[in-house]
Amino acid sequence: MDIVLNEQERESCRNRILSNDYYDIIRDFIAEPVETEASDYCIETITRDFGIIHVARTGLPLLDYVSYSYTLMPVLYTPVQDTMSGNRLTKEYERSLEESGILSMQGPPLSLTGRGVLVGYIDTGIDYLNDAFRYSDGSTRIMAIWDQSIQSGTAPEGFLYGSEYTAEDINEALNSDEPYSVVPSRDEIGHGTTVAGTLAAPNASIAMVKLKPAKEYLREFYRIRADAVAYQETDLLTAIKYLDALATSLDMPLVICIGLGTNTGDHSGTSVSS
Repeated sequence: MDIVLNEQERESCRNRILSNDYYDIIRDFIAEPVETEASDYCIETITRDFGIIHVARTGLPLLDYVSYSYTLMPVLYTPVQDTMSGNRLTKEYERSLEESGILSMQGPPLSLTGRGVLVGYIDTGIDYLNDAFRYSDGSTRIMAIWDQSIQSGTAPEGFLYGSEYTAEDINEALNSDEPYSVVPSRDEIGHGTTVAGTLAAPNASIAMVKLKPAKEYLREFYRIRADAVAYQETDLLTAIKYLDALATSLDMPLVICIGLGTNTGDHSGTSVSS
């Protein structure tokens, strides 16, 4: 199932994706064909078989497990590892390589350095200024950042929200006196930077999807405290789709790292993300 939208429809759907006034409902198009009397909705496809319906909450039942099944409702994810930054990140990275024996694997005859491989992260973002994500000549190892939380830039091709920054953009930022005026994406929490900093493949390329915060109605339903970090499953699904499309466009094999966890699913392995 593929939905083709004109520019006006794209903007309208983008607003629904971002607005707390709309439910985000995961649907299997094969098992549950879209049949609704609602007029205020749009469909965001993930694969040919399933996608996400963004539908106005007005007139619909409140969230509960009677009106909506586990598989329809996005679960919430949160980082699952402590954070570190700066020199500590670099030192921990170097120490872990040495103690694990990976350094010997990177030399001849195996020379396993990750060259030609794209490692995609779905997390809190990445500090692209950190030396851990730069080659010896100072250029970036990051092929792209899709920051779902920034709406002022250009969304990736085929996607409706967030801002994409390419390696060219990041290198321009690295050579600028004001890098965040070129690429404003930051990792305020530090978790994504820490996880990406553990990559034991110095020649692998990196891509990062910074997830946007979960909508308030989902936080309220799952009773997530106000100061907790929470991301919703629908954004994680679009992040996977983006990384797959990016790797295909670059003709590179892809490894995806999701440094997030949840305990709000159905616990039966039947959710889309499972």
